[in-house]
Formats: sequence, C-alpha cells, structure tokens
Amino acid sequence: MLDLDLLTLRDRIRVDHKPTGPHVWDPIRKKWLIQTKEELVRQLLIVFLRDVLSYPATLIQVEKGIQVHGLQKRFDILVYTKSIQPYLLIECV
Repeated sequence: MLDLDLLTLRDRIRVDHKPTGPHVWDPIRKKWLIQTKEELVRQLLIVFLRDVLSYPATLIQVEKGIQVHGLQKRFDILVYTKSIQPYLLIECV
C-alpha cells in the first residue's frame, strides 16, 4: 500500500503571485493557471506521476475531452501506456 501525501511535493510546483492572484505552472499544458484548490491537486498529482512514479510527461494528458458510450465527457488527468492505450483516469475535486 502506498502512503500518498501530496503536500510533501508542494515545493516541486512553480507558483507565481500575479495581480489576479496566485497562479501555478502546468508543465503538461505549458501555461500558467489560476491556483484553485482543484488545480493545486491536479498539479501535485502530475508531479507525483512524473517525478515519483516516473511516468513520462508525453504519456500524460490534462483536461481533455473524451467520448464515453457516445457521450462527450472531460477528464482531469489521463495516463497512457507506452502503446498509447488509456491506463489511468484521474478526476480531481
């Protein structure tokens, strides 16, 4: 069983205090985003996947659309296998 404390990874994310409030850098989408609680969790999970579990950033997608049983949905994080098959779907709240 893995003991996961994402807050121990907080120093690995880039944060900038802009006039509109704190922003966090998304290394997958390569852009600054307003730092909400959900976005902070998403970025900490990306760091965990990439830096701790060694998933390549090229196999991680963030906030994209996906079709499920004919319905258009959105996911927070999707990790693919090396053969580009969906492996892990993550919903952040």
